[in-house]
Amino acid sequence: LLWGAGVSFNWGQGGVSGWLPTSISRGWNIPIPQIGHALGPIQMIAVPVGMFGCSVFMDRLSRRGRPDSAVQVGIIAITIAAASMAVLPFIRDLRISAVFYASMIFFFGSYTVVMSMVMTQVAPARLLGKVVSFGWLLPMLLGTTWGPTFTAFIAETFFTGPMAIGDGMALNYVC
Repeated sequence: LLWGAGVSFNWGQGGVSGWLPTSISRGWNIPIPQIGHALGPIQMIAVPVGMFGCSVFMDRLSRRGRPDSAVQVGIIAITIAAASMAVLPFIRDLRISAVFYASMIFFFGSYTVVMSMVMTQVAPARLLGKVVSFGWLLPMLLGTTWGPTFTAFIAETFFTGPMAIGDGMALNYVC
C-alpha cells in the first residue's frame, strides 16, 4: 500500500514537473526561460519550508500521543497539494497561480518526510536500508518516467486547445 502510494504520488508529480513550464508558456505566452526564473525561487523556498513544517507538525502530533502522525500529515499534505494542482491550470491570473503553485510545492516537499518516516516505522531495523532504497527507487523511477508520458497521453486523447496539457496535468494528478 505504501509503495503504491509512492508510485501514485510520483506519477502525478512527475507529470506536473515535466509539463508545467509548457502549460504556463502556452497559457500565458511567457518564454520558458522566464518561467524557470519565476518557478525556481518559489521551489527553493517552498520545498525546504514545507519539509521542515511537515516534520514539526508530525513531531507535535506524536508528542500528543498520535503514533500515526506521519500518515495523518501525509494525507492532509497530499490532499492540499492535489487540490492546488487541480485548480492551477484553470487560474488565469499569474499572481494567484503563483500562490497555488507555492502551496502545491510546499505540500509536495512534505511527502519526502512523510514517506521516510512511515518507512522507518514499518521496516525492521536490519532491513531499513534496503526498504528505503527500494521504497524510493521504483516509485521515483516509475513516476518520473510514466507521469509525463501519461499526462501527454491524457492531454492528446481528451483535450484540445492551448491549455490541453494543463488539463491533462490536472486530470493525471487528481487520478
